[in-house]
Amino acid sequence: MDELDILKKHWKENQKFPKLTQEEIRSMIHKKSSSIVMWIFIISIIEFIILNVIGYIIPNDKGVKTNIPLVESFLDKFEYLSILTSIIFVFLFYKNYRKIKVYSSSKELMTQIIKTKKTVNYYIYINIAFILISLCFVFFSICYYEPTLLSENSKNIFVLIGVFIIITLFFIAIVWLFYKLIYGILLKKLTKNLKELEKINEDPI
Repeated sequence: MDELDILKKHWKENQKFPKLTQEEIRSMIHKKSSSIVMWIFIISIIEFIILNVIGYIIPNDKGVKTNIPLVESFLDKFEYLSILTSIIFVFLFYKNYRKIKVYSSSKELMTQIIKTKKTVNYYIYINIAFILISLCFVFFSICYYEPTLLSENSKNIFVLIGVFIIITLFFIAIVWLFYKLIYGILLKKLTKNLKELEKINEDPI
């Protein structure tokens, strides 16, 4: 239970408890929202560092070639694209934090909360899309290096497709749950703050 909820509880239990002004409540919500967005920024940095450290620790075979120029070009740039995208979103999270920290009016704070929520959701969706693309290239590589799997007389292709779909859904579900657990809790708190601000605007204290 946060400070605002505690105050509301006291208001209900004791009518003599001094009520806060609209500006004081807005200030509390501002402070809480700023702290939440700061944690989103910090977590994104930690995630970026951990994933890149793991990427350097886990060995990968750079010598594997598909002999398909278009695919080779894409694979060479995909890792850098993923890193660049993460850096961009870390910057956007920082930018959101800086803006929400200095905004003062309820309208500006509400706008920035909504913008932050959208940025986090875009970040989650894009990362899931990158994972899906990676898995598709793994599937393509397996089929390329094992051409017998694509034989018209082979039933293994159906098994392979089935396994690929199951693995893909499993990984996407894990990533989705991870992001919803980490960022979802923070977004839920931001949504709560947004509703409080809307209530203040509709029913001034």
